[in-house]
Amino acid sequence: MSKREDLISSKNARVASIVLEAGEASPWHHHTAVIEHIICLNGSIELQTNKPTTNTKLQLTKRYVISPMREHRLVNTGESNATYLLVQNGKYDFISSNS
Repeated sequence: MSKREDLISSKNARVASIVLEAGEASPWHHHTAVIEHIICLNGSIELQTNKPTTNTKLQLTKRYVISPMREHRLVNTGESNATYLLVQNGKYDFISSNS
């Protein structure tokens, strides 16, 4: 099960360090007004999106931006734990998807 450490949490911004175990995936979801910035800190993480479908292997320390309403999830494709930094800007919500 993923381990989350919230570093900053306010009305319009959240920053967290998240560890995914080997093979673990976050649930498919989207946000209505949140822009997410994802930075891979270690391990092998894939960003998957729908409509259109994309699978992007995250490069270490490179930032990836997910726009509001974009359905997505993060998957640890490696054999050991992987960590990413999550920076969210905007009024937070989490809408689960069935993808």
